[in-house]
Amino acid sequence: MNLRERTVTHSEIAIRLHLARYIGHIPLARLSPAAIQQLYVTLLGRGLSPATVRRATGILHVALGDAVKRGLIIRNPQDNTTPPRVPRYEPAVPTPDQVATYPADARQTATPALYGLYVTAATCGLRIGELTGLPEDAMVLVDRVLRVHQTLVRAGKDPVRGQPKTESGWRTILLPNMAVEAIRDALRWKKERKLRLGPKYRDSDLLFVGEFGRPLNPSNVRNRDHLPRLARLGLPRFRIHDLRHFHATHLIAAGVDYRTVGDRMGHKSPSFTIATYAHAAARAQEQAAAVANELQTKTGIFSR
Repeated sequence: MNLRERTVTHSEIAIRLHLARYIGHIPLARLSPAAIQQLYVTLLGRGLSPATVRRATGILHVALGDAVKRGLIIRNPQDNTTPPRVPRYEPAVPTPDQVATYPADARQTATPALYGLYVTAATCGLRIGELTGLPEDAMVLVDRVLRVHQTLVRAGKDPVRGQPKTESGWRTILLPNMAVEAIRDALRWKKERKLRLGPKYRDSDLLFVGEFGRPLNPSNVRNRDHLPRLARLGLPRFRIHDLRHFHATHLIAAGVDYRTVGDRMGHKSPSFTIATYAHAAARAQEQAAAVANELQTKTGIFSR
């Protein structure tokens, strides 16, 4: 099984901190459903979220399933447990006015690279790893399209790049004018920085980079620029990833079909898009009803 480096790292941490620490002393043959059920209680009592507990114990379930296949135990004891229920996450989708305020401020106070990243997130719906991993030649200016075929798995001194998780993640997105101009500014700024800094500039061949050419670290972007900006502007707290939700939500509410929205988002199927953005579909229905009511009022059709 080929696993991404980030998946391996997170799995190792979960095994060390959450699994081995509390049930590592129990022999495999004596690991009971009751012991695993108590593990859920213990991890939740330590302040871990239900989603984190489910991810950690999901690793345990795979390991125990492998033990069954190898004949080390007869059945998987975790099958007879009740893991914590994970509440459905409702993204904090910003409003159009809030999204307009956000990049307008970023244009004045952030680097052109960060401004371009935010604009591309809101107008194209890319994931943060796709945004930070865009190569310098991702934009085809003649056709005004953005080619998504690379992600940044890890930033830092030795950055790791990867490919989209699924085949649908490889996509070409038509850019709005605002994004074209923002990306042009980011490229222009990058060239100016490279000329000014000379050998100090470490060109990573990426589209959106830091002031010295290094890949952008999503955690630093979030903690040093994004969250302070929200606080300073008095905007509700939302994630950079929620700009992606904003893009899809308002495309659907505006009547764009699910296939097109899913293609821009890199979804595997329209059904996934529908399930993920059911709230946007409901909003679109409300707008359709309002338009129908207005039509009736203006034309008098169906009036008694």
